[in-house]
Amino acid sequence: MAQPRFLIAESLWFDREDERLWHEGKPVRLGGRALALLRTLMERSRTLVTKDDLLDEVWPGAAVTESVLTTAVKEIRQALGDSARAPRFIETAHGRGYRFLLPAEGRETGP
Repeated sequence: MAQPRFLIAESLWFDREDERLWHEGKPVRLGGRALALLRTLMERSRTLVTKDDLLDEVWPGAAVTESVLTTAVKEIRQALGDSARAPRFIETAHGRGYRFLLPAEGRETGP
């Protein structure tokens, strides 16, 4: 069964087909890996996703360090105005991984 085109979490809309993101009705510019990371976290919302799982899914077959993951999370947080100390969207589980905090639902129609 195909996944719904859009992932929605409150004011955040992610278009899986066009790889585009909107926050509060405005387009958000993110690099390809940061978008892929956010999509992965939203698809598993409210669940801890380990660093290893994220590296395998977003950087498949690439020899990268955890710093690429940290950089991508920072890029997402900056674009959404999120804070690592008081997160609204992405929570860090130190030494383990990350969690998308809001419930995300799939929909076929967009904003």
